[in-house]
Amino acid sequence: SVTSNSTFYWDFGDGQYDTLTSKLTFGHTYFNPGSAIKTYTLNMKAVTNFGCSDSTRLTFGVYPGVTAAFAFDSAGCSPFTSSLDNHSVNAFYYSWDFADGQVSALLNPTHIFYNSSASDKLFTVRLTAISLNNCKDSVLHDILVYAQPAAMFIPSPEHQVFQPGAKITISNLTDHQSTWNYQWDFGDGTISTDHDPVFDRTYTNWAPNDSGNFYNISMRATNPIHLQCTDTVSEKVRIFPPPPHAYVTNSDTSGCIPLTVNFTFNSFYSFSDSVYWDFGDGTNSNDVNPSHVYPQAGLYNVSLRVVGDGGVYTAYQHIFAYPLPIADFDVAPRIVMLPTDHIEVINKSSRDSSWYWNFGDGATSEERQPQHVYSAVGVYDVSLIVETEHHCSDTLVKSRVIEVVPAGIIEFPTAFSPDLAGPSDGRYNGLSGLAVNNIFYPHYSGVDKYHLEIYSRWGELIFTSDDITVGWDGYYHGKLCKQDVYVWKATGKFVNGRSFMKAGDVTLLQKKD
Repeated sequence: SVTSNSTFYWDFGDGQYDTLTSKLTFGHTYFNPGSAIKTYTLNMKAVTNFGCSDSTRLTFGVYPGVTAAFAFDSAGCSPFTSSLDNHSVNAFYYSWDFADGQVSALLNPTHIFYNSSASDKLFTVRLTAISLNNCKDSVLHDILVYAQPAAMFIPSPEHQVFQPGAKITISNLTDHQSTWNYQWDFGDGTISTDHDPVFDRTYTNWAPNDSGNFYNISMRATNPIHLQCTDTVSEKVRIFPPPPHAYVTNSDTSGCIPLTVNFTFNSFYSFSDSVYWDFGDGTNSNDVNPSHVYPQAGLYNVSLRVVGDGGVYTAYQHIFAYPLPIADFDVAPRIVMLPTDHIEVINKSSRDSSWYWNFGDGATSEERQPQHVYSAVGVYDVSLIVETEHHCSDTLVKSRVIEVVPAGIIEFPTAFSPDLAGPSDGRYNGLSGLAVNNIFYPHYSGVDKYHLEIYSRWGELIFTSDDITVGWDGYYHGKLCKQDVYVWKATGKFVNGRSFMKAGDVTLLQKKD
């Protein structure tokens, strides 16, 4: 605290001095144009009106000042690319705002400015430079983007055969169409500066043959203020000379492969020795009325070219050669047993839309994957005829693919009398069809797998057989079993794959001499 009526002598430490008679707060600006922190010492001496004095000092640092600056390309036609060259001093971070919604943090960015309007557009670009000490400075510069035409037009029709007064309608679709100046070149030596959005152009001749019968129409749209802002677009229209006329007739335009087509030449104002046929499959002919075979399926574009006084004319014809279907199938099972077993067909055909099945027993079906039950024992062929939607067909016959066997039967007697003369091998086949009562065996039909077990009444296993032609002779370990009731169990499969399991008892009777 200093009493009033004092004089204050300030030494700001930067070569600046001041003398004040008031204690009011005041400011002083320090500058640091260098790249390092600069230290200043502030001195203040107070002297009262009685000559008494006192002094104090304060030492502090001033960060380097930041100066934002950049060089740039200032004006041009849209889209205008400006390279921004950063000249900022003592900055480490940069923030660019291009005034078009786009920003950047690059040191020296390149930016494209767009102006889709009909007048010049000003973009005020701001650069904010920031030091590591968060000192900032900003600078603004204007970039002017001139209006740039985007030339566009559509001619219609693009292709036509010449006739007197051949007309092309031109639609000018350039944005801001009325703003620009135009220079039209119609490709036939005539030009125009027409502004109308839609106008007609009449040609007095067809396009030259050496140009491919094309007229190249070009249009240049120019900004009338900034003549360097211009855009050019061109479109080709084709005007053919009046040709001879020809057309194609043929025996048929579609059919199943191999398809034979007989073509007939028909033409006006052409020469018969100038006929050239292109069959669309890589082959050709100079015959007047050719015949051609298409072995592969497909859509073929046939052309007939003729030459006359008016030029060349080409007529076209489409030929559809339809593919054949492929008949393919499997059947399962291949062995079926009367009376109820059925077969199922697995249709693996391709390109098929209708079917005709023949099961070899007089039965047929038009289903895609039918089932069938045979009613008689035998071996049968199965055939399939398939057709496409275009009535192209293929046939597959599988010979002797189905075997129908009698119904599966296995039945056992309830008693038998062993041969007292001694044990045997148990075989009972080949006995002239006579019933054999001294061996326990089944009456069977259609058995594929078989297993037989015989047990005593006490549960002891005394006989097994896996051969249906071998039965039990009533002996166990070479000795005749006593007269009693025995238990049997038979398991296996019939030839159609169906399993069976049967059990029962049988009485062993001993014969009396």
